[in-house]
Amino acid sequence: MPEKLTVRDYRFILICIALAAISLVITVKYFYTAFPEASIKFDVTRDQSRPVAEQFLLQRGYRVENHRHSVIFGYDYEARVFLEKEMGLAQANQLLGTKIKLWRWQHRWFRPLQKEEFRVDVTPQGEIVGFQHLIREEDPAARLTSQAAQAVAVECLTQMLKKDLGTLEFVGMKSEQRPNRTDHTFTWKDKDFAFQGSSYRFEVIVQGDRVGSYQEFLKVPEKWNRDYQKLRSLNETAGRIDLALTVLLGFALLVMLIRHLRRGDIRWKTAVIFGLTAAGLDCLSSLNSLSISEFYYDTTESYGSFLTSTLFFSIFSALFQGALICLITAGAEPLYRNRFKDKISLLNLFGWRSLRTKSYFLSLILGLTLTPCFLAYQTIFYLWANKLGAWAPADVPYDELLNTSIPWVYVLLSGFFPAVSEEFMFRMFSIPFIEKLVKSTGLALVLAGFIWGFGHAGYPNQPFYIRGVEVGLAGIVVGLIMLRFNILVVLIWHYTIDAAYAALLMLRSDNPYYILSGSLTAFIFFIPLLIALVSYIRAGGFESGAGLTNQSEITPMSELEEVPVVAEPVSEIPYPPLSAKRIWFAVGVVGLLLSLYALKVERIGEYVDFGATRSQATHIADEFLQAKHVDPRQYNPVLYAHSEFDRLAAKYVLAHSDIKTLNDMFGQQIKSALWAVRYFKPLQKEEYIIYVDPRDKSVYTFEHIIAEDAPGADLTESQALSIATAFLRSQGLDPDEYELVESSSQKRPARRDYRLIWQARPGDPRNVGEATFRLRLDLQGDEVSRFQRFVKLPEGWVRERQKATTLLTIRFWSQALLLGVLGFFAITIFITSARHGLIPWRPTLWLALGITGIVFLDVLNNLPLLYQDYETSIAPTVHLVTKTAESVRALVGVFIAAIFGLGLGTALYPQMLQLLRPPHRGRLARDASISALLVIGAMFGFDQVRSLLVNRFPAATTIPSSLIPRDLDTALPALSHLASAVFGTLVVVIMVGLIVHVTQRYLKNPIGMILALLMVMPLLVPNQARTGGEFLFNLATVGLSIGGALALVRGVLRNNLLAYPASVFLVMCFQSGYDLTSQSTAFFIINGQILFAIVAAVIVWLIHSRSGQQTDGGRERTRGLEDSLKVHE
Repeated sequence: MPEKLTVRDYRFILICIALAAISLVITVKYFYTAFPEASIKFDVTRDQSRPVAEQFLLQRGYRVENHRHSVIFGYDYEARVFLEKEMGLAQANQLLGTKIKLWRWQHRWFRPLQKEEFRVDVTPQGEIVGFQHLIREEDPAARLTSQAAQAVAVECLTQMLKKDLGTLEFVGMKSEQRPNRTDHTFTWKDKDFAFQGSSYRFEVIVQGDRVGSYQEFLKVPEKWNRDYQKLRSLNETAGRIDLALTVLLGFALLVMLIRHLRRGDIRWKTAVIFGLTAAGLDCLSSLNSLSISEFYYDTTESYGSFLTSTLFFSIFSALFQGALICLITAGAEPLYRNRFKDKISLLNLFGWRSLRTKSYFLSLILGLTLTPCFLAYQTIFYLWANKLGAWAPADVPYDELLNTSIPWVYVLLSGFFPAVSEEFMFRMFSIPFIEKLVKSTGLALVLAGFIWGFGHAGYPNQPFYIRGVEVGLAGIVVGLIMLRFNILVVLIWHYTIDAAYAALLMLRSDNPYYILSGSLTAFIFFIPLLIALVSYIRAGGFESGAGLTNQSEITPMSELEEVPVVAEPVSEIPYPPLSAKRIWFAVGVVGLLLSLYALKVERIGEYVDFGATRSQATHIADEFLQAKHVDPRQYNPVLYAHSEFDRLAAKYVLAHSDIKTLNDMFGQQIKSALWAVRYFKPLQKEEYIIYVDPRDKSVYTFEHIIAEDAPGADLTESQALSIATAFLRSQGLDPDEYELVESSSQKRPARRDYRLIWQARPGDPRNVGEATFRLRLDLQGDEVSRFQRFVKLPEGWVRERQKATTLLTIRFWSQALLLGVLGFFAITIFITSARHGLIPWRPTLWLALGITGIVFLDVLNNLPLLYQDYETSIAPTVHLVTKTAESVRALVGVFIAAIFGLGLGTALYPQMLQLLRPPHRGRLARDASISALLVIGAMFGFDQVRSLLVNRFPAATTIPSSLIPRDLDTALPALSHLASAVFGTLVVVIMVGLIVHVTQRYLKNPIGMILALLMVMPLLVPNQARTGGEFLFNLATVGLSIGGALALVRGVLRNNLLAYPASVFLVMCFQSGYDLTSQSTAFFIINGQILFAIVAAVIVWLIHSRSGQQTDGGRERTRGLEDSLKVHE
């Protein structure tokens, strides 16, 4: 019998209508008072601004018909916030519309793979406020003097841009010698504008004898920037703490997901539907943003590569977002279903039958009513908060989504993704989960609400907690509504409010398509409401809701028995021990490889030697400061290893010379392996960084950082050059051997700063090919504040090196696809194994805790580096809290990864658990220790083979980003290397085990295996290999490595499950020990010896396991197998 609306229902509907009407009145009347907008008068639209820009270029003699064009609406966010916050919005709006040209249509014309491009900025009033003509640095043009070039710049300002030079004050200039021209940069500021240390500036760049760039901008004072960073740091810290709590909730969700997996209580169909919807919307939204992405297109990339990368990124992003939504839905739904049995089930949330029920109809009304109610709540909240001093940047009445092909896709995604992810995570899952933990529904509502609320603390609203409080209070109310009604109500509300905000500009436009599509997507839930209403009228009532609630979805407890961990006897893998003949043959091969060390080779980076300890480096830096009459005790010091190694420059040197030249360049001419001692004071800009050469135990260079308004001398250029050349002589450098190629000066509030760059003269042996050896010196007033040696590479070579082709892009994304496929297999196997009770959870959890514990010790071991990246504009306590939150997230991530890896490994190879018992470990121990030693020898032998090949073909090799051994700057380097070896062993062994499993299952035919290997090998070549020669060289070395690995697996490791983790762990420890003992400092040598001792101890332990197995005999073997089965329980 149809279900009718009752008097109570009509009363409920009328109340909803009344609330919505009152809320709309409040919102319409006060919304823009609570949330003011920046005032922008669009006299010239986006399309109308293009002819203005093109006409400007045509007047300069530039035609852009054969160029690709892209345009966006842009502005300087920092300048906008400064003016709004310090002036107030009303005064800022008036200023931004007249004197300061902040808003602009930014046009760009470019050609793929060509550096030359044009940019023109046009204000909404049709004025030109920016122009840039990018050309190659080797393009020829005139070599004007600075005076002649300044005349060209002045003509640009007065004639071309109609500026009154009498209203401008000259600020500074820069001259730079290019290969075939001289470029000059000139900067003026408006005399009539000075607000709290800011200035409105005009910059002209003259390339040869033509203007190559013009821009006008607001220079925001540095002190305000630092103060604002300090203010924002509280928002960011609150957000990071909340993110750590959210990560813990996410871990809890994974735990509950696994528990329900073991019970067979996951509704995968529902999860997959939500996941696919999210993936589809995300992919469409990414592809829809192509026109915006094109504005940021890098011309070192082919256009085909750009399109390919965009497509692959859209697909991978969609898969990730879809998987995330699927995971959240799968983990949260069982708790919702079992806790709220009378609510509509998630599976029936959008079914046709559900749509025609009374509860669904009322849920639609309430969900839609909550939207204007929430708008009114926010309006009232911020009206009140603003009166008490709260502040937030004004909204900008423009969004680039209006320039996309289908802007309503973004509206759908903006509504769907946050609604589903946040409501499922913080309402559907968190409330019942926390309720079970704390035994209080009220406390669960508060905690879930405010964890969700402070996830929004990163917004720029001030004070930092205001947004968290506003959203958190709403979260409590929304949680109550879910408890009283159902998840559908809050989903409708959350989708509609977010989608409405996203569509607001579309709804306010005068374009009918925007208005219609924005309305349909933002208020899409009015469609099912109308359908339900029509159905009610036509049928004379609603259908019964029986069978649509969670109660009908609950599986009987008798069928929900948790699948026990399988305790069936695990048969031992037949393992024939290594024969003496095989062992001696392997020893001979490895010995032959190691004999290659008799051949002398030059290794990249062999100059690296930290002969000075950390305390010695600090003492040297202290003495340097004391010589400058600076008391280091007034500063907080932090020491860390620093690399000046430039991988791109090193590649150029190898392409045009040899390894010896490279080592001389970065070991002698440029000291690239250094200790850096940083001296800072909290909340003060001034700091020193002293770079100590650990080989000759002396100061190599230094930096002195001071505030831009700090006082100092105002030198002439000749005075600055005199001080600079005297400094060069003090460093043992002859200024006559160099030519000045760049000189710039900048007027600060209370001093003048200079930057001077010299280049070694032609014929200097430090110049390699077209690359030149350079010196850079910075003067702050009359003090040298920074000195640096570096290599300047030819721009054409750099662009060619950075060029990304379609083939390179396909290879990169194919690598990602390969990892994605392996990840898919890993997740599938893990889920299936957990469902069928094949994962022994107790030993897995204990081992994961052990690994996480070791990583935690490494976190403590890194405490000496706690303030290495400390920003002095924020409070130290804020930095400490931020680092703590990051460490918590990292440790949770390590724990989850360890559980997943160990669970996957024991599911794939259940015999591995036998290794926890001495009898079974002993059976494999002798061969495992022999295998590990052979693998160590083979790894070092192959390294020598590669070094020989690199010496023969230096131009084809790839170069690491840093040559300094890891973790030298930790409290105990051996501990950091040990932690890396433990976690690295887990990753490598599980990865290899997964690959072997997939190969054996799906590639049983040897021909298929060979073909698969041939297809995969090119994907293992480093992406740094760009040329054909580099690719072939690295393909050959990859082939040698794979061949050697397969030989070791086939001939030595075989099916010895103990040999694999033992070999990987010992190789990592031995390599780290070798790196540390290669340093000449006793401290590092001792740390290396500790790692060697760990290697020896593991081998002794393995041998002892063998001897114990021989002593105990067969009786203990049987008992050990029985004991190992207990571990599964």
